[in-house]
Amino acid sequence: MIARLTWALGAVALALPVGLYGLEHRVSALEDDVVRFEGMLLDEQSQAHVLRAEWAHLNQPRRLQELILRHEAVLGLEPITPAQVARIADLPARLQDEPSLPVPARNPFRPVGLTTVADQ
Repeated sequence: MIARLTWALGAVALALPVGLYGLEHRVSALEDDVVRFEGMLLDEQSQAHVLRAEWAHLNQPRRLQELILRHEAVLGLEPITPAQVARIADLPARLQDEPSLPVPARNPFRPVGLTTVADQ
């Protein structure tokens, strides 16, 4: 009885360090992934910052006005007249015999198993 217990405890004593080593290796690999993803996130954030600054520069009203004046002859731009603006009431009504797109029975973008009040 004691011999079996000794063998079992010896096996556990050998298995624990092996398991701990494997766990330590997995944790260090996950830490490396976290560092890599944090670096990628910082790169994406800096790129987004640069793009926002570039967008703000490109959309400055003074710059756009200069571009319009410079290219007005080439583009043939003219100011908008009130006659070009339409109201929704001025649009023709949709004909009933016009084909319409089929309505899907289920929203393909909603996860399966998620129910809403409309489904009940």
